Amino acid sequence: MFNLNNFNGLMEIIAGLNFSSVKRLTPAWAKVSSKDRKVFEKLASRMAIHSNYKAYRQLFQKRAAPKLPYFAVILRDLMFVQVPIAHAYTTAHMRAPPHTADLNFQT
Repeated sequence: MFNLNNFNGLMEIIAGLNFSSVKRLTPAWAKVSSKDRKVFEKLASRMAIHSNYKAYRQLFQKRAAPKLPYFAVILRDLMFVQVPIAHAYTTAHMRAPPHTADLNFQT
């Protein structure tokens, strides 16, 4: 996935392998070579949430097109743009706009 610039697919694989029921499969993890574990840890660190996905964002900018982004980061960014706008609108007009009424924004 990394070589294909498919960051969404890469994160799905990392999340699946980090799932608690998979992590507990110690006999299976014992069969994974140390080289492959290091590759997995390196990729997981590049996709880590630390500093608002800083490592992923830097890596994504450096990679050549075509590339598929990690969609959760895009949705998160859109939410952080939308919430302040909705808050400012609600504060200015003292009511929630009709298109955000069912989004349950906390003001």
